Amino acid sequence: MAVTANPAGLLPGVHQGTIRLSPTSGTPADIGVIFTILAAAPILTVVDPPLVPIGSDDTVITIRGTGFTNRSAVQIETVPWLLSPVTFVDSSTLRMTLPKSYFSAEYNFGLTVSNPDSAISKAVSLSVGRPGPAIAAGGIISAASFAGGAISPGEIVTFFGSNFASGSRVLFDGIPGTPLYITPNQLSVVAPFALAGARDIPVIVEESLDRRSVPVRIPVVAARPGLFTADSSGKGLAAALNQDGSVNTASNPAVRGTVVVLYATGGGLIGTDGRLTLPAKVFVDGIACTVLYAGQAPGLVAGALQINAVVPETASRGEIVLQVDGVDSQAEVKIAIR
Repeated sequence: MAVTANPAGLLPGVHQGTIRLSPTSGTPADIGVIFTILAAAPILTVVDPPLVPIGSDDTVITIRGTGFTNRSAVQIETVPWLLSPVTFVDSSTLRMTLPKSYFSAEYNFGLTVSNPDSAISKAVSLSVGRPGPAIAAGGIISAASFAGGAISPGEIVTFFGSNFASGSRVLFDGIPGTPLYITPNQLSVVAPFALAGARDIPVIVEESLDRRSVPVRIPVVAARPGLFTADSSGKGLAAALNQDGSVNTASNPAVRGTVVVLYATGGGLIGTDGRLTLPAKVFVDGIACTVLYAGQAPGLVAGALQINAVVPETASRGEIVLQVDGVDSQAEVKIAIR
């Protein structure tokens, strides 16, 4: 036998009643019943943040929705939350702090809310996991000069940020660059030569379709030359070879009138003959050098340039600048000369 009660007009809470059984023959009987009327459940719409990185410290969690009261209770995985206070902000916002022990491994926690005498809400998910990659503000720079603000086709660029993972791709307006190395906070990549003619593009770091950085827009210019330096700082002695193939250093300077070999990037497009398509010049102490070659460095990754230039007889300090299509490389780079 099934008995259905109509709760219309009953307030939330515990109610008592009597069911009378009246058979066609025999003695009638009364059965006492107790039943609970539940109020409508609160509605949860979002939890903020929805993802907490593994290893995080104690974290404030904000639950948003409707129907909250100052007596609302939170459940995590159906277990009432008692480890920290649940703060009632308003009827649409609750706030609580989860201790760091909850963030030791990847997991999806189900959060629910109930009010006194109400049903339990539907759950929302709080995920613990690895955050997606992020490019730092101003974090796209020349790998040679450390100058930011723009990129050029074929330029070797370095990204600074966080959560870069092995196997990630860098997409320049959807075109993948050639990766050189990736560490969690830094990576280097060759910008596609196919960017020639573009003006302003979005760049993202992508680990997977659901783990991508926020796009960063950056201008594209025809050339933005940068000279590689010996200590990889973008300043000081250039990464250069003397005419005899030895490394140019303060104790092993180039002789005036001989050839030095420079290494650079950001020279723009490279022709089928391996040379830069844009005009390249080299100046030492402001004096124009004879440039014997300016193009792809043999045996190195595409975008790495080699410049062979003759040191002027009248040079003295060794301050050197590479100019491509009228754009100068960074200042404060020198070669050792005698």
